Amino acid sequence: MKNEQLSFWECEFLNESENWTKSTCSCPACLKYYICKHITGLAARYKLCSIPLEVKNIPLGQKRKRGRVAKAKKALIVQEFSLFAVFFCYN
Repeated sequence: MKNEQLSFWECEFLNESENWTKSTCSCPACLKYYICKHITGLAARYKLCSIPLEVKNIPLGQKRKRGRVAKAKKALIVQEFSLFAVFFCYN
């Protein structure tokens, strides 16, 4: 997996108005779905497709806050409860 992140993807782009969707790329997404962000980005760059404003207005995410990351809370904390609650649940 680490080798995939550091490698370059090779795109064979068909610069035609109708056939750009038949372009290929060597990234894992394109090998699985036959379309990827690289091909879509090249098509938008060459003005073969248009990207809607709704997609452009989606926020990408927030930056991480400054400082050290907080410790994780304890997952399994046993709560003490009264004998009345235990008696009520089992009867």
